[in-house]
Amino acid sequence: HACLVTEILGRKGVLVTGGALTGGNVRFLNLKSMKWTELSKLLYRTDGHKMVLIEGVPTILSWDSIQKFNGEKWELSDQKLHYSRSAFTVTSIPSHLIPAD
Repeated sequence: HACLVTEILGRKGVLVTGGALTGGNVRFLNLKSMKWTELSKLLYRTDGHKMVLIEGVPTILSWDSIQKFNGEKWELSDQKLHYSRSAFTVTSIPSHLIPAD
């Protein structure tokens, strides 16, 4: 599974996706109420994936696909990884550190 602290529908919480036993399930823990909510399932069951915020959007990188959460459901990105990945890591780079063209 992968976890990410983020805001969903104006509520701060922990987004938890996929996993060896849950595959496509997505849950959100509201940090104020401490209650879990089931969200829209992933388009592809996955384990060993990574999740980061890209321009404020929860985004999953898995094998060769990229899924983005639009606030209601997961959408497949037009972008794909060029090569399938396994046992990888990701990191976020603040946009102000990337030189403009």
